[in-house]
Amino acid sequence: MIIDNGRVMRRLLLVVCVALLAAAAVSGPAQARVYIDITQPFSRRLPIAIPEFQPLAGATPDSVGPMATRMLQKNLEFTGLFDFLDPKSFLGKANPEQVEYKRAGR
Repeated sequence: MIIDNGRVMRRLLLVVCVALLAAAAVSGPAQARVYIDITQPFSRRLPIAIPEFQPLAGATPDSVGPMATRMLQKNLEFTGLFDFLDPKSFLGKANPEQVEYKRAGR
């Protein structure tokens, strides 16, 4: 029995190419990701805006929102990776009715 190695290799290459094309077609769209390199001591600090946490519509206002905002900012400040924007520079006040928590918390 004589086996043609060239023919077998072409078939194998064809199967691999079809499998790669099928995998590329099935995969979803690529999403942009932000990577923070924590190994570089002198990297550029990222500007970040942290609006004050607001209660949901219909809930009674309390002091938990401002306290949680300060706690988050202090914890992020400790990392040294972020530069916080002044709340006066924000374009507008956060509207709790426009936040989609289920979509954001996948």
